[in-house]
Amino acid sequence: MFALKIKLTHPGDSRRRAGAWYSVIVSSDALIATRHGSAGQNGTAGTIPTNGDVLSAIRVAKVRCDEKTSPNKGYQFESAWLLEVSPGVTLDQLSGDRHDTAKVKVIDMPGEATMWDVFRSCSNLTAPAPAPASTVAAPVATRGAALTTNGKAVRPNGETYRIRDLGGQPDVEVVRCLRASGIPVLFRGKPGCGKSALAEASYCTLNTDGSITADFVYFQGDGDVTVASLVGSDRPMPDGTWKWFDGPLTRAMRTGSGFLFDEITRTPSEVLAVLYSVMDRKPGLLRLGDRPDAELITAAPRFHIVATLNPDSMTAAPLDEALTSRFSVSIDVSTDYDAARAIGVPAPFVTIAENLTLKDSDDRAAGGEGVWAPQMRELLAVKALIDAGLGEQFAAASMIGKCDRPENVAVVADVTKRTLGYTVTPLALGGQI
Repeated sequence: MFALKIKLTHPGDSRRRAGAWYSVIVSSDALIATRHGSAGQNGTAGTIPTNGDVLSAIRVAKVRCDEKTSPNKGYQFESAWLLEVSPGVTLDQLSGDRHDTAKVKVIDMPGEATMWDVFRSCSNLTAPAPAPASTVAAPVATRGAALTTNGKAVRPNGETYRIRDLGGQPDVEVVRCLRASGIPVLFRGKPGCGKSALAEASYCTLNTDGSITADFVYFQGDGDVTVASLVGSDRPMPDGTWKWFDGPLTRAMRTGSGFLFDEITRTPSEVLAVLYSVMDRKPGLLRLGDRPDAELITAAPRFHIVATLNPDSMTAAPLDEALTSRFSVSIDVSTDYDAARAIGVPAPFVTIAENLTLKDSDDRAAGGEGVWAPQMRELLAVKALIDAGLGEQFAAASMIGKCDRPENVAVVADVTKRTLGYTVTPLALGGQI
């Protein structure tokens, strides 16, 4: 077995005392043991399981070191030793400087790049280890209805997310696997079809006590978004000083959270350019400001980007090719009408939506601009209105009024009439009663 002993020095200690560094031990099975303080000193030790990803393991350790220091003064890499370890070597032996007692062969590695390459080579880690069973999706033919935490997926508000097939795998499990590999994802689909719901469910965990852990930061794109609102900015304080406040992207990178960028194409291109350096490499990098000495953020492990867009939006610009290419996976999302029926949307309204979706497809195939069709959001609104006691006709009138294309209202009303058997017009106030 091989192990890697990393020395991380605190730059805030000018005297370079022995106790000013943090020793990190990484074994070739990617189980990290950390010990604070110099060799021979007793300190806090612990293990961090990392599912076989050694590079991710080392980054986790460095982040843990940073957390023990004041902001912007985290431990920095100084040097490392590759240790060839005999069976039975203890953590205490690895933590000390007496490598002879630990039965090791020491290879000094003065640079980070060398450390990564040599360790992976010597440990035969030429590829990441298989993901644990909890994140490996089973084929559709053999899987159950919901292979997620505790048997189902949930959204932050507690609603159950109904899992769908995605390339022969459960959609939530696919997104979680992509996150584990650091692969950005782009969801394309009409408003209300479930793009954000899928992202939220993929970033949420249903705990055994019934609570929900939501591990993502949400950001809504629009024309008023600025670089400062995305990344963060310095703000004046009452005492006349200035203090930096992280934006949502920076928070997600620091904490290793998912980052859900909703309606990304509504955001100005100069703001989206910030994502280039974040998505160019693993882990992503982000400099907080234009000055060369501005803080450089390195994304913590498990940081992940999911973006959504509506390809038919009249008010959004097409996503720049340079950014589109950085999303390794692009997924088309449509409304699941079977799920709509399953959750209690009245069958006639699902039929209306399906018929309008078919008309939309036919019109586009003929070179037209398509026809508006209700998505899951509108169908859930119909169910809520009927459950509230306002009746089918009121719900139908409300649904027609949701059509955001004036030229399609007559078509939507006609399909609704053919299905329900009576004429319905959009909701509008009448005379006094």
